[in-house]
This record gives sequence, structure tokens and C-alpha cells, in this order.
Amino acid sequence: MDIIMHIPSMIELETIFMLRNKIKSKH
Repeated sequence: MDIIMHIPSMIELETIFMLRNKIKSKH
């Protein structure tokens, strides 16, 4: 389990945040 080894970068966080916002907007 290398979960700790993977630290999401700011770009990844922003991408996920934008994707979640788009999904919520469609609702």
C-alpha cells in the first residue's frame, strides 16, 4: 500500500475540484 507515497499536487486537486463542480452544476 503506497497511498502515503502519493501526494496529490495542486494541479490534481484543482482538476478534481473542477470536475466535481461540473457534475454538481449539471444537477
